[in-house]
Amino acid sequence: MPVILFIGLWECGLSRIQNSYSLKNSQLAAQAAEIQVLVLGPSHALRGVNPDYFSMRGYNAANMAQSIFYDTRIAWKYLDKMVSLKMVLIDISYPSLWSELFETPEGFRDYFYAAYWGIRYPGIKWYDIHIYSRILQYGNDKAWKYALKGFQVNLTPGYHTNGWALVEGRESPINDSAGYAEINLHEKYFKQQYFYDNIGYITELLKELSRRKVHAVFFTPPETQSMYKYMAKSKLKTIDSALGVLCATYHCEKYNFLTDRRFSDSDFRDVQHLNERGAIKFSKIINEEILKKYDEQTSK
Repeated sequence: MPVILFIGLWECGLSRIQNSYSLKNSQLAAQAAEIQVLVLGPSHALRGVNPDYFSMRGYNAANMAQSIFYDTRIAWKYLDKMVSLKMVLIDISYPSLWSELFETPEGFRDYFYAAYWGIRYPGIKWYDIHIYSRILQYGNDKAWKYALKGFQVNLTPGYHTNGWALVEGRESPINDSAGYAEINLHEKYFKQQYFYDNIGYITELLKELSRRKVHAVFFTPPETQSMYKYMAKSKLKTIDSALGVLCATYHCEKYNFLTDRRFSDSDFRDVQHLNERGAIKFSKIINEEILKKYDEQTSK
């Protein structure tokens, strides 16, 4: 009995800790009615797009390793409440169409989406205990560490009310070795079936956005040359072609900033993520070249 009580108190304490999933869900719920631009994507968008520099009210719903499945499901979850929504910006980075969170080292995040967003990936069964146990979600080491701190821990440093996350400092060196390692890690989990699945998820969302007269825009964020040189050019062409077909069918747009010369290594905090300076620059570019262009076209 004491063991059961101890585990119960442990679970209760962990459930009170705010993490990026609980924070973003509550922020999006609170701001939904006022949001005009919704940003979706993985960490590239999370760290690289700051809606403070938008001329329209925006919210960045991106998160670490967030897959297309979760991007689309988050949008679906709040579409009815986002009554002011005009545009959805969807980050399509190199791994986006070819991978799924479930089978990567980041797969533990699936359980956080199930627990805090109420969004369960089809590969996870409803009876999987990881969905319901915070100890299992965080893992024994972290769960015990948080308990020893009285559950007084901050798991969302740098997260702003607009969803953007500022991560300060240089995380890792920017060089070809780091770029090669990252691309190798991504491609290890690429599957053709995921490509078909992700195109399907996107198509479903585009149909609904078109019906609601909400403009969809795909954007590929800038990355360092140390990353770009190891990307399979055939896959980049396939991504561009697939997005082209989607845009021709559903009247959306696509912008590719992958090798944009306005960015240099000084704009990045590691081999693939923008730093604060780079995020400000990129957010201003998005505002000038995408948002203002849309606003001008629709106000005529």
